[in-house]
Amino acid sequence: MDMNLIQTFRNTPAFTALFHRLMREKNIRAESHVISFIALLSRALSESGLFPVLLADPERDLEKMLEACMSFFPDDTVAWLPFFDYGTELYNHARFENHFARYASLLTQDKLSCVIASSELLSHPVQNPAAPAVSSLSLAEGQSLSFEWLTRRLSDMGYARTELVEHPGEFCIRGGIVDVYPYGSPLPQRMEFFGNTLESIRSFNPDSQLSVNDEKHLRLFPSSGSLSPRSPFITQLPEKTVLIYLSGHSVPHDKAFLSITFSPISDEESFNVLPLPPFRAEASRDTHIIRFVQDLKTVCLFWQSSLLKDRLVNLLHDYHNVHFVRGSLPDAFLLKDLRAAFLNDTYFFQKEHLFNPDAPFIPDVERVPRRDVLKYGEAVVHVDYGIGIYLGTRFSGGDEELILEYDQEDRVYLPVRHIDKIYRFSEGHARPPRPDSLKRKTWEPKKQRAKKSAAGLTDELLKLYRKRVSKQGLTMDGDPASEKELALTFPWPETRDQDLAIKTVKEDMGKPLIMDRLICGDVGFGKTEVAIRAAFRAVLSGFQVAVLVPTTILSIQHFETFKERLSPLGVSVDILNRFRTEREFKTIRESVVQGRTDILIGTHRILSNNLFFKNLGLLIIDEEHRFGVRHKEKIQSMRSNVDVLALSATPIPRTLQLSLSGIRDILRIDTPPKERIPIYTKVIHWDSNLIRQVLRDELKRGGQILVVENNIRDLEPLTHNLEMLVPEARIRFAHGQLTGKILENQLIDFFHHQYDILVSTTIIESGIDIPNANTLIVMNAHRFGLSQLYQIRGRVGRSFRKAYAYLVIPRHKHISPDAMQRLKALEFYTDLGSGYHIALRDLELRGAGNLFGTEQSGHIDQVGYRYFLKLLTDEIELRTRRQSALQIQPDISLSLRAFLPASYIPPGAIRLELYQSLAATENAEDVQALRRELTDRFGPPPPEALNLLQLRHLYLLARGLGIESITRLSQYTSLVFNPHIPHETLQKIALTMIPILKDLKIPHTFHTKGNFSVRIRLDKGKEPEILKMLLESVTNKNKFDF
Repeated sequence: MDMNLIQTFRNTPAFTALFHRLMREKNIRAESHVISFIALLSRALSESGLFPVLLADPERDLEKMLEACMSFFPDDTVAWLPFFDYGTELYNHARFENHFARYASLLTQDKLSCVIASSELLSHPVQNPAAPAVSSLSLAEGQSLSFEWLTRRLSDMGYARTELVEHPGEFCIRGGIVDVYPYGSPLPQRMEFFGNTLESIRSFNPDSQLSVNDEKHLRLFPSSGSLSPRSPFITQLPEKTVLIYLSGHSVPHDKAFLSITFSPISDEESFNVLPLPPFRAEASRDTHIIRFVQDLKTVCLFWQSSLLKDRLVNLLHDYHNVHFVRGSLPDAFLLKDLRAAFLNDTYFFQKEHLFNPDAPFIPDVERVPRRDVLKYGEAVVHVDYGIGIYLGTRFSGGDEELILEYDQEDRVYLPVRHIDKIYRFSEGHARPPRPDSLKRKTWEPKKQRAKKSAAGLTDELLKLYRKRVSKQGLTMDGDPASEKELALTFPWPETRDQDLAIKTVKEDMGKPLIMDRLICGDVGFGKTEVAIRAAFRAVLSGFQVAVLVPTTILSIQHFETFKERLSPLGVSVDILNRFRTEREFKTIRESVVQGRTDILIGTHRILSNNLFFKNLGLLIIDEEHRFGVRHKEKIQSMRSNVDVLALSATPIPRTLQLSLSGIRDILRIDTPPKERIPIYTKVIHWDSNLIRQVLRDELKRGGQILVVENNIRDLEPLTHNLEMLVPEARIRFAHGQLTGKILENQLIDFFHHQYDILVSTTIIESGIDIPNANTLIVMNAHRFGLSQLYQIRGRVGRSFRKAYAYLVIPRHKHISPDAMQRLKALEFYTDLGSGYHIALRDLELRGAGNLFGTEQSGHIDQVGYRYFLKLLTDEIELRTRRQSALQIQPDISLSLRAFLPASYIPPGAIRLELYQSLAATENAEDVQALRRELTDRFGPPPPEALNLLQLRHLYLLARGLGIESITRLSQYTSLVFNPHIPHETLQKIALTMIPILKDLKIPHTFHTKGNFSVRIRLDKGKEPEILKMLLESVTNKNKFDF
């Protein structure tokens, strides 16, 4: 912030008068309801030698004040302390601890200039970071300290020891490595020791667990509740504190501090401050911006988006009264006496600006989805033996083996290096399938039927593809300048995947081929924005757009969003659903036929036989699988001559996506918006006091609450009960049996915050987007399915604010183990993007064919969804000639101890996950990457782990050469090739091997009787190294197709 502006403000008569009066009277009142101006005043008071502490309720005002102060004060001088009640277990207190650690760090470094806090916190007992007993822990590279001492110290500081460090306040120890997630840090830290010497410190990604940056120092702050004594926060403030109240009334305090209490209306101290009205550009936006700037002496523009800033810098480069400052303000204002305006870059574009108070603690690293880890007792599918039950692992003959139990308690022991031969049967399957019988060989017929089904689905997909490419498409080039204007109004920065999706869809629309693009992404990942950009390009190119959605509520939501974004740019948007009367339908139909309506959004009524578009160019379909067979047939006829953009939250594995490239164009949006925070999810029993606190905590921060009860008869009594708990709240209920207009009005009123709490059935399961609703309570949560609960939870947490979901179950009623497992799964899968794991069960029930708009369901219940997708992927790649017809899985037996020792990685989910990661490697680079990961996370791999990696590398090389087995015999190592490999290919392999073996002086013989093989005399223990060198040399010198 330009100090000249601050000094100019301090020299104004109004500030001088306020300061002198404050010094004289100690406690004064003043008039202002502009939060950003109060932040400017606080900075001026700080420059005058005072220590401002800003106090407000609700939490939303505190967040706004933090936003403004962080823009007016120098970097790293402002701290926020959200109120946290130690008496409750409702919230994960990591959020408070993060902010408290930041406060402690700035305070102890003498950098703190301003504190923002809830007025409740003044009298609340908290730790005093400046007290001698409350010491932080500073560590540095090269420092000497004992492991035992460090472990005790971390525990004393309130850090919890865990198996894996993923959240603030956790630490774990593995060999000579200590991982810890410091409070107040955006990333966890990894310390590597040699003996008692701290050799290195590295930050790491909490998702991938891989190191990110080298660090020299590390400072750890204790949990605020870990040590005693505590004292009221107000007693810890310095003498020159000035308490600044935003709420219109002050809180009595014992200490003789200065205070200013602001009210919207006051007869006392007043500043000539005006909030700026919304910017309206009736004609040329640029002309109006220039006029705005010309009328003022000073314009202070706070910017977040380099795109907007660059546009304004180019426009206003001749105006020296404009100052650009990195930051953002919650409200724009004008100081009339100085003719100075303070506003965001978004002000001129009617674009919502973004601010996340927890941004300093959000990891700025790539989000990596969790790997699906096998759980004891769950059903798995072995490619050769079928469905069995996973019963953990055992050690046998130098190998670690997975234990799989089949019918009649028969068992199969699978070496962990062959873990790629098994697939999880399903996610959250209510009743495990019956295990196959090894004796009766029940698996093979089911497997063959599933293969036949996969072949049928492949036929269907190829037929649709050939039909699409045979037709001439529509070319839509749009208008880049207008499209850039639309992009400027998007309130979020595009994620990497979203940006790629937008560019790819525009490229598709510009080609003279019919587009048929599917965009897959989790709830709230920005699929709708891709659709808006595509629709605008179609309209700019002279075409109409139909947006087809499965529910009335979703049509209203899309209509509001499309209209808000596109109407200011001259686009006509209308809606057609069951709320429209017959007369309204006729009016809409006439407008569509005549081409006056550019975009029509609606339910299946859009598919009416008497509705015709004048020039339809783009059909957008949201969640196509939710339409019935009759409607799908109509959709198929509509999509044959226009560009199609389909949106789905259904997960598609990347392997299948790659296989389908060229047949069905699919894009996945996997990266969540950076500002979005995982939803805190907790299973609780009904408790009136607890529910009251949940509701009031959300109301305090100006938010809204969704309460879901799927029994319509219970809605009214529940609403009455909630009214008794929080009489100050405005509450309504809604369900699908209400008349159309009433239901529509209820939802729209909630969207516009006409009331605080919506009690409803699962009509809110999808399609309702209320960014201000960030607390969810689901009554009788045990009655819901896993995917249904996930969709319901997706209605909250759709902004940058922390969201909470409470799954309520009866206290004195038996809940089945299956139901509790579903609820616990939802507690576990809180990461953004975890819908991939949860939605798999839904997909099983619908059938894989439904995913692609066909009715081919396959035999998924017989073989499991994951294995069916494997069969489908193989069939597609075989038919498109991207994969050999030979599915070779080499069997390698070299009598080596190859596993991850328990002393290196303890038994449990992490070790199993690493085995699965090894099985997922596809080339030497992948194996090396896994070796680097092991070294990074656990230290140098022991010999057994190195053998395991080498065997996997050998497996991949052997597979590429058609080798079926590598076996250590008494004096030789035998390499046996697949019998279906062409003679010419085998001859080429042999001719390549001979000179290499001769150069290495290794005795060898080739055998052509039976399967072609080669026997090599190798010293025991040296096989992996020599074989790897041999097979790599052969692979590098030839390309083999078979």
